[in-house]
Amino acid sequence: MKYILAGLALITVSASGAAYAANPLSYSYLRVGYTTQDSDYFNDKAKGYGLEASWQFGENIYLVGSANHLDFDDLPGEEHIYSVGIGYEENPHGNTSAYLQARAFRETADFGPSALGEKTDRWVRLSWGFRTLVKKSSPWEIDGGVFYDAKENFGDRGFGGWVGIGAVWSHLGFQVAASHSASRDTVRVNLSWFF
Repeated sequence: MKYILAGLALITVSASGAAYAANPLSYSYLRVGYTTQDSDYFNDKAKGYGLEASWQFGENIYLVGSANHLDFDDLPGEEHIYSVGIGYEENPHGNTSAYLQARAFRETADFGPSALGEKTDRWVRLSWGFRTLVKKSSPWEIDGGVFYDAKENFGDRGFGGWVGIGAVWSHLGFQVAASHSASRDTVRVNLSWFF
């Protein structure tokens, strides 16, 4: 699957002559992604795929949800991470959008019949972020922001941040993003369909 995503990304980049979406900073999309994360709490890395959907209604409000399935590298188990949330975005300038988001997460680490069993964590993430086009007429965008994770058992993460780069041509988008917090580092590669 990662080779398919890489191939689609190359096709997307090579299609730079195509027209970009009427609103390349749209918050209505369907997304498939590949995630790798390094957790201090589990002292292991986990990798896998996920889906995310977001729908913007009215002028500024959007709903978002995601489901991810990750396999640990060394531990005999897997992680399932689900989230639902709501956000508010403003587009004060034609090429920049800023948003506030509240998102509830449920993360389950399932180690099967091993002595580790199953562990579950629930938390709320409050985020402030931005998306900005490199130029108003360019498909390339830079993303970034900060977040706070309230109540979390799988490591005391508290504050964190992320940065990413991506592009949108027509309705197809590609993004690479990295995030860091006190006990987890994550890298994501996303392929999105904007509508």
